Amino acid sequence: MLAEILKNSLKKYTAHPVSFIYTEIIRVFSLLVTAFAATSIVLLALLAASTFEASKPYVVAITGTVALVALIFFAYMAAGYRGAMIHEFVNAEGGSAHMRTFYQNAMKKASTYFAIFILNFIIVAIAAVPVALIIYFMKLDLSSPIAIALILLLAGVKLLLQYIFAFAFISSAVKDAPAFVSLKSGFNTLIKNPLQAVVLYAIYFITMMLMLVPGVNLVSLLALHPLVYLMMINMYRSTRSY
Repeated sequence: MLAEILKNSLKKYTAHPVSFIYTEIIRVFSLLVTAFAATSIVLLALLAASTFEASKPYVVAITGTVALVALIFFAYMAAGYRGAMIHEFVNAEGGSAHMRTFYQNAMKKASTYFAIFILNFIIVAIAAVPVALIIYFMKLDLSSPIAIALILLLAGVKLLLQYIFAFAFISSAVKDAPAFVSLKSGFNTLIKNPLQAVVLYAIYFITMMLMLVPGVNLVSLLALHPLVYLMMINMYRSTRSY
């Protein structure tokens, strides 16, 4: 069945590669613009604070609040872009990906996508607590082998959760379902297809690692990344929960 999903996904990608590449470019461009906007807000707050006595508690509190709001703004929009990317991948199967529908979906469903992201973030944060405590109480240098191993372990957990919650994003984007229903439907896909889910995660993991390799990262972003998501979308569709 996985071979059939791969064959079907590859056929759809090669039929309209420009639509998938275009969607990836829009998402990356949107992330960069949003990151620039959020950073600019923080820098303006720091600049404004520098005109006052930066050591005063209220100045520090205001600056910290602005930075937190900017970070939440970026996370909110990034979640929207991720869901909109999946929505446009579905449209791209027919060769009809558009910037207008990308942003429409990102704005319309941002709150749903953000709710899924928040749950993902909370679980990662909980997993990070014991790692931080071990490093703190053992007074480990971040360059020490144990600290590096713990950080890599945490990064692995984060990537695994990112993959798991991707199916909730897919459910919300494909079925236009609310957050709770999307989480349930997405998790059901993984539970009902354990072997396929593990193999597909291995492909997902390799794809994400290749994004860190200079020269190969562009190919991974524009070709492998949408192809992996197509496989995930098709696996979701093939499950009875769909």
